[in-house]
Amino acid sequence: MKQLSKRIAVLCMCICLMTGLAAADGEITIEIDGIDDMVSSQVQDTSEEENQAEALTPQEEEAVAELMEAMEDAEPSEEVDLTNLEINQDLPDNVTNILLLGIDNRSSKLQRGLSDAVMICSVNKNTGRVQLTSFARDTAVSIPGYNSQRRINAAYKYGGPELAMRTINRNFKLNVQRYVVVNIHGLANVIDALGGVDIEMSELEARRINYELIKEPMDKVEREDVQAFEGLQHVDGMQAVTFARIRGLDNDLERTHRQRRLLEALFKQVSDIDLFGFMSLIETALPYVESNLATDELMTLGLSVLSGETIANIGGDGEIIGQLRIPLDKRYGYKTINNSSVIYLNEKNKKISINAIHEFIYDQKLYEDVE
Repeated sequence: MKQLSKRIAVLCMCICLMTGLAAADGEITIEIDGIDDMVSSQVQDTSEEENQAEALTPQEEEAVAELMEAMEDAEPSEEVDLTNLEINQDLPDNVTNILLLGIDNRSSKLQRGLSDAVMICSVNKNTGRVQLTSFARDTAVSIPGYNSQRRINAAYKYGGPELAMRTINRNFKLNVQRYVVVNIHGLANVIDALGGVDIEMSELEARRINYELIKEPMDKVEREDVQAFEGLQHVDGMQAVTFARIRGLDNDLERTHRQRRLLEALFKQVSDIDLFGFMSLIETALPYVESNLATDELMTLGLSVLSGETIANIGGDGEIIGQLRIPLDKRYGYKTINNSSVIYLNEKNKKISINAIHEFIYDQKLYEDVE
C-alpha cells in the first residue's frame, strides 16, 4: 500500500469505528491516484517537510496492509437490491445517509432480530458535518409487505437490512442506500480495547447501570460499581453498553438520547489515538459488524470529515455531532396496534417530523403546508 497521510489514514479508521464500518463486503480496492487527488485538495497548504513527516512508516504500511487483508477475508455482507429501496430521488447528493442498527443477540455472530438502536448517520461531503437522527424503537411505521403498522425496530427482523432501509425511506422520504449492523456486545469489546470511555451521566443513570448488571449480568467479569454521583464517569465496555440500553429509568425517548451521547463520547475518545491503536480497534470490531459500504466510499467520507466541522469542533465549545430524535417533543401520541403500545404519529405530526429530518440533514423542507 502506497504512502498516505497519517492524518487521513487515522481519520478514516475513526469514521470506520464510530459508525461500526468494516467494509466487510470484500470491496477493498483503493485507487491510489484518486486518493492522491483527494489528499492534495485537502492539504494544499501543507509543506513538503510536513508531508514527509506524516507519511506512513514501513511498519505502519505493513499494519494497514494486514488490516486490509483481514477485511478482504471477512464474511461478505448481505446483498441488497438498491432498486428496491423506495429511494427519494429528489434529494441533494452532497449527503451520504447510513442506517445504523444495533442488534442485541448476545452472540459473537450477527443474527436477525429486533434492532435495539435505529439511527441514521448523515455525512455532508461538502462540509464534513456528521449528524445523527435516532428513532425510538417503538415508533409505529408502515413496513413494506405488512398490512398494519409495526414497530420500526421489527423491520430488520422481518427482512434484514434491505427491508430496514426501505422502511426508513418509505416513511420519512429519504434516500438511504448504505447500512451498518453492529452487535452491541461487540461494541463493548471495542470500548474495552479503548480502555473504557468517559460519559456524563446523572446519579440515577449511574445507579441504574449497577442495578441492571446485577439483575441481568452480561458477562462474568468482576468490576467496580459505577460511582453514584452526577458528572463525568469512566466506565468499561459493558457498563457503557448498559448505559445506552437503560429501559426502566424513564422512557424510550431518553434511551435514544443516551445512545447518541455514547456515540459522541466515543468520537471524542478516539480523536487522539494513533494509527496502530485504530488498527487494533478495527480488528476487534470486524467480527461484530456487517455493512455494504466499500472501502473507497469510507475513504471519501473520511476525507470529507477530516477537513470539516466535526473534527474542527473536537476540543472546543461547538457541537461535535448534530443530534435529532424522532418523535419530536409534543408531536406524538400512543396507540395500541397488534396488542402492543406504540409511539404513533398522526398525518400532521408525521409531516412535521419529515420536515424536521429534512431540515436537519439538508436545510430544506419537504412540505410547506404544515407547521
